[in-house]
Amino acid sequence: VPPAGGKPQGRPTTPNTTLAIQPQIIIAGMTAQVTGTGFTHNHKVTLDWVLPDGSKQPACQAPVTADKNGVFMFLCLSQRHEQVGERTLTATDSTHTASTPAIVMNGPMQPSGRRTSNSRLVVRN
Repeated sequence: VPPAGGKPQGRPTTPNTTLAIQPQIIIAGMTAQVTGTGFTHNHKVTLDWVLPDGSKQPACQAPVTADKNGVFMFLCLSQRHEQVGERTLTATDSTHTASTPAIVMNGPMQPSGRRTSNSRLVVRN
């Protein structure tokens, strides 16, 4: 899910460098797993949220350090009062950059009361 406007914002992604966040829909105050590959080995990687208006704010407990293979994996805690909405998580080590879309929501998610073949996810505030 790219930010409003259809294009991820921030630095262009470096080929063979990847960034993923699971789940991509995050409840404010919850943790998500962040993984990155293809970064400079043993270098610090800075993570930022790029909001739809183009502004940036530090993400997670940045920076992290890529291992000897250029990989990192950690749990990212979103702040309880995080601004809700679409955003892009961007990671850079000054040489390599990767981005991935995410959405922050402020309510608990749960399935609706009835389960049918076309059940939907209901978000309650």
